[in-house]
Amino acid sequence: MAVQTSYDEVLHQVQQLTVEEQARLIQEVRERLQGFGMWQDRVDMADPELYVQRLREEDGRHPNGTVKTPEEYLAEIAAWDE
Repeated sequence: MAVQTSYDEVLHQVQQLTVEEQARLIQEVRERLQGFGMWQDRVDMADPELYVQRLREEDGRHPNGTVKTPEEYLAEIAAWDE
C-alpha cells in the first residue's frame, strides 16, 4: 500500500523547484482540478474522435438498437433545450 506524502513534504519539494517549474506545476494542477486531467486516464478517451463517433452512434439508436429516423433524432435534440 502506498504511503501518502504529507502537505508539508510536498510544499518543501515545491519550494525546491525553479520559478518556471513552479509555474508549470500550478498550470498542471489547475487543469486537473478543472477536469481536463481526468480525461487522460480514461482508456475510452485514448482516441477522442472514435469516442465522439461512438457517442453519436449510441444517440442515433433507440434502446432496442433500431436506428432513429432523422426526425426522431432532431426531435430528441430539440427536447433537450426545453
